[in-house]
Amino acid sequence: TSAITPTAGTFTFTVTGITLTAYTYDATKNTVSSASIIPPPNVLSVSGIAMSTTFASSNYTAKATITVVNPYTGAPVSGAVVKGNWSGATSAVGVTATTGTNGAAILTSAITPTAGTFTFTVTGITLTGYTYDATKNKISSASVIPPPNVLSVSGIAMSTAVRSGKYTTKATVTVVNPYSGAPISGAVVKGDWSGVVSATGVMATSGTTGTAVLTSASTTTKGTFTFTVTGITLAGYTYDATKNTLTANSITPP
Repeated sequence: TSAITPTAGTFTFTVTGITLTAYTYDATKNTVSSASIIPPPNVLSVSGIAMSTTFASSNYTAKATITVVNPYTGAPVSGAVVKGNWSGATSAVGVTATTGTNGAAILTSAITPTAGTFTFTVTGITLTGYTYDATKNKISSASVIPPPNVLSVSGIAMSTAVRSGKYTTKATVTVVNPYSGAPISGAVVKGDWSGVVSATGVMATSGTTGTAVLTSASTTTKGTFTFTVTGITLAGYTYDATKNTLTANSITPP
């Protein structure tokens, strides 16, 4: 290993000898006796910008994940301060975030009730000992449009339990945004039981995994239990039954 130096330049190592008891060093047989390396320039650039949005409590938020690398080596660079601007659905100038060990910095937009295009533009990157070269960026600006706020059913899992000769069935309804596939919490699922039991307008609220569990009445009659989703409600969202994977499901206890 060489000594440490603040000077960038060529490092050269030359073999001047090799010793081992009972052996003779013959330099004429060397494949190579000297080698050099020049460190790559300490340059920063953007290798990617990943955009995402979230919708909660009737408000939109966007995130821009900026990956900073040395373009000459491709290695991610940590500790770099990324600076940029938000425009479009929200506006902010000179927002900053620092890259982690994976070279990524996450910059979050302001919250807005307005659906629209969120755009983030990198305006600079700073790190002691490095130079930012925007001409080496693979991308300097990126945009994202939030998916429509739509609710649909991606699945209905049915299960039955028998206790004291009585049958009870559960319908586990999974609610998602069909455009993003993301599970939706806080949605009120409404539906009807039919078959060996009958009930209309039963309701349950989806949890963090997007699932709502609706339980039938108990009955001593053995037969088919059917649950049909008739509606899903959540402030700021629209239920689109045409996007459902299925709207009803049945089970018959063995």
